[in-house]
This record gives sequence, structure tokens and C-alpha cells, in this order.
Amino acid sequence: MSIVWGYARRKRTFWTSQGNNYSYNNLCMAENEERSVWEPFHVQKGHKQEESVISLFRGWNLLNSMGAAARRSWGEEVKLQMQALPALYSGATLILDPMLARHLKENEGLQTKLDVSRWVSENVKMTARQFWENDIIDMLVAPLAASGVQPYASWKQLPGDALIAPYHRPEKVNILVVGGETSPLWKISDFDYTTTASIDKWRAKAPAGAQHKGDQEGQESGSAYEAPEN
Repeated sequence: MSIVWGYARRKRTFWTSQGNNYSYNNLCMAENEERSVWEPFHVQKGHKQEESVISLFRGWNLLNSMGAAARRSWGEEVKLQMQALPALYSGATLILDPMLARHLKENEGLQTKLDVSRWVSENVKMTARQFWENDIIDMLVAPLAASGVQPYASWKQLPGDALIAPYHRPEKVNILVVGGETSPLWKISDFDYTTTASIDKWRAKAPAGAQHKGDQEGQESGSAYEAPEN
């Protein structure tokens, strides 16, 4: 299920057994800014509303809605999903349909994206044992705990059944509004935001006075969709 390219070298830097198509085609999505009830992500990162901007994320896991939202609240469902993720460095990205974003603002009192992030930070919890027994956490976070970095050093001293709130940095919980309002569903990932860049300066601009070939043909022969004259 993978294509080995770039820096991926089988059994050297690329140790997958089954593979994953994320390793070669990545994921690309656009925020539905027109239908979102919240500030666009690129504006949150300091760019102008009218700018064309791309943001990059990295992570391992992407979870779809699990199909029980009619029987559990959105919050209960999200807690179950996010407990399944490693919560590495408190990073996560929630991808919400505009219908769900509108519901959260109008009916749940979450007026901004940061309100949603704070809710996640305060309400999603797991046991210290579950957190520390994740291989990724053991590899990348346990050394920080051993070096005295907080809150990891304190969490490392807790009994296994003690509850912790692993998404302790709400600013690291990203909210994206994506979708065409077919269903009020969502996706949740452990994707951590890395950087944002404006791409307007990369856009090719037509020379002044230049006319698109299709426009010329339309003027000379008429458009195929032009209404017939009476």
C-alpha cells in the first residue's frame, strides 16, 4: 500500500510491513471559509483573510466518526476517539463539517475554535498507564520526563490508574472546518501543525493585455453555452 520514494528506504528508514498510502500521496483539504462560523485557520496564524495560504501538518493517525453520534453526545464520542491517539506533545487536529461547527457554536456554546480546543484540553483524559505504554510516547516523551520536563516528569510519578489530561496545551489542538454540509460529521487526527506560508507570490500572472485563448475563441465563434438568439 506504499510507494517507497524520497528518503524512504525499505528496511533502513522505512520499516512498514503493510504500508500506508499516506506515505506517498499525503492528504490535502481546503477549509470551507464561506460556510464556517469561525475564523479561518490561516487568519489564526496571522495571515490576511484574502490571502491564499497553505499549512503543513505531520502525524500518523486519522480517525473517522465512529457512527454512534446519534446515541452519544459529540463530546462523549470525541473523548473516546482522542483517547485512542497518543497525544504526542499535546498535538491533534479536528476536521469538522460546517454543519457540526455551527451546531457547536449555536447549541454547545463553543463560540470560537479556541473554545473547542480548550474543551478538548480540559475534558479528554486517559490513565497515566495508557499514556506511557504507547510506543511513540515511550520513545519520544519518556526522555523528556527523565530530564525533568513538566508536566511529563510529574505524570511519570503518578500511579498507573491516575487520570491525566494529555492535551494540556489547547493551542496545539487545531480545528479545521472542511466539507460540503452533507452530514454533521468529523474526523480526528494526531496531526501536529508545523508551518504556514502564503502562496500568492508563486501564482503565475498573465502579461498585461494578454487574452486567454479560450476567451478569443469564444469571441470569434461564440460560446457553446450561449443562449440562441430569438
